[in-house]
Amino acid sequence: MTFVGKILVIVIMAFSLMFLGISTVVFTTATNWKAATTAAKTKVAELQKKNSDATTAIKSLEGDLAKAKNEHTGAVQRLETPSNSSLRTSIRFAARPPRPIPTWPRRRRTPRPH
Repeated sequence: MTFVGKILVIVIMAFSLMFLGISTVVFTTATNWKAATTAAKTKVAELQKKNSDATTAIKSLEGDLAKAKNEHTGAVQRLETPSNSSLRTSIRFAARPPRPIPTWPRRRRTPRPH
């Protein structure tokens, strides 16, 4: 074997060891995509369930809000009828804030001579 042949054998062995190292690193750091996708699918399903629950809750609360608005408008109309004028005035006076208590000016103390 000539000297050039011996150098080529050593170069080929170095490249093969380098390839072995690179393939080992790639294999150990590879992600298990099957487990990752199943975890992502379960998370998506859970979030979709929360979203649907929140949507149904919003719809029921919107119905309750509409019902409360209708009851409020009915109560306002009942209070605005002329037959309830005494009730309306009593409600108007009850809704007023109380008058502040007047504060009387205090006399200043004059300093006593020593």
